Amino acid sequence: MIFDEVHAYDAYMSVLFERLLAWLRQIGASVIVLSATLPNETRKRLLSAYSGNDDLPPTKSYPRLTFTSANGETNTIELTAPPEKLLAFDWISREPQAIVQRLSDELRGGGCAAVISNTVTRAQQLFETVVGANMCDEDNVILFHARFPLAWREGIEQKVLDEFGPNKEDKKQANPHRPSKAIVIASQVIEQSLDLDFDVMISDHAPVDLLLQRAGRLHRHSVNNTTRRNPYRLLIAEPTVNNDVPDFGRSNTFVYDEHVLLRSWLALQDISSKQIRLPSDLSNLIEQVYGDAPLPVSTTEFQAALMKAKREMGKGEHSEQFNARQRIVRLPDDEELLWGDNAALEEDDPAVHATFQALTRADRPGLNVICLHRVGEKLFLEPDSSGAEYDPAVQLSDELARELARRSATIRRPDIEKSLLAEPSSPATQAILKQWRKVALLRYHRVAVFTDGVCRLEGAPYVLRLTRKFGLQIAKEV
Repeated sequence: MIFDEVHAYDAYMSVLFERLLAWLRQIGASVIVLSATLPNETRKRLLSAYSGNDDLPPTKSYPRLTFTSANGETNTIELTAPPEKLLAFDWISREPQAIVQRLSDELRGGGCAAVISNTVTRAQQLFETVVGANMCDEDNVILFHARFPLAWREGIEQKVLDEFGPNKEDKKQANPHRPSKAIVIASQVIEQSLDLDFDVMISDHAPVDLLLQRAGRLHRHSVNNTTRRNPYRLLIAEPTVNNDVPDFGRSNTFVYDEHVLLRSWLALQDISSKQIRLPSDLSNLIEQVYGDAPLPVSTTEFQAALMKAKREMGKGEHSEQFNARQRIVRLPDDEELLWGDNAALEEDDPAVHATFQALTRADRPGLNVICLHRVGEKLFLEPDSSGAEYDPAVQLSDELARELARRSATIRRPDIEKSLLAEPSSPATQAILKQWRKVALLRYHRVAVFTDGVCRLEGAPYVLRLTRKFGLQIAKEV
């Protein structure tokens, strides 16, 4: 089994992952964990969980390969380091107009840029501002996030791969479809598992491992170096600073732990040259943020903010670990394994309480919502009625069920989820959900019906808007 691009994951996932490793060893499965940004302490816990051996070898320089056998013997070997690269970084204003101005300066002679936001809503706002600036053809300004219906998102992802990925015929040659000037504005969907290359990158401030992960899509393909006009540099959208303490805002601390954001900020502020040697500095940066490596704290205000954030993180970790232990399967050698209580947790149903869900992450996975469009008196899968028609009174074919599932988008807003999970008052909506309950693929989906791109929610002061340009937007009812 292979786990790719493993990061410094949360406490909840840590408990589940370690228990999974213990079971994989028991059934004789080989496991490969790939990561460039794994803290030493996390690495040791994973090795111990699989090997059952707490006596692990000393850490060696990165890059390295650590391995353990079924009998618990563990060793580490150093690998040949790739050629060192010097990644420059700089702070810029996070205001949309300032980002537009910086993009205009950076792309004056052409080039391909990525702007990465920590939230979908901010990505949508930045996209609107960038499009309004008319820096390049509108077709070459692409919005890419996880709140597009799957069928639309697949098309966007393919376009991004076709234009900013490698040459499909010969990776040693430049991609002939690469635009001379283009901007991709994306959420975190762009930072993992996509082989993309950009000349310019602007990112919201994030945990340092994720910033470096994002920078992995910057100047990635050497075949494009001859045409680049921009330095190898990551531009980071700077948070507001009050009394020497950065204010990340609720939207960012909802996504990332504030303590990790603060330590990432400190680690980068401590680099006076604003240059990171890769891979030489990578391990130390990760340990400064997630481990025990010291960091200079400049003011008492910052120290107080850091300590408060650490206490809050500790409370959250304790709660997450406790909740995770309520869901884990007993260890393979536990004598109560076959006779103890079985929680029989529900894997898919979003309507049951979180206590009874087999969650694999601390936060709820979100609600899958199928987006349908009312045109006249009929329902269609596409807003211009170009797609298939859907009639809940007609028996559902397997093909149409698959197409319906591909029109789903994931919503991670508790207030919106609550509204969509409530029993609808509309007989038409009731008929749709009644039919879907009989289909395994659709059973736990909910429905949003859009008229002229708008869906009004029952019992919530919000409307959903859906367009091919912005994807799914959540707005206050006016």
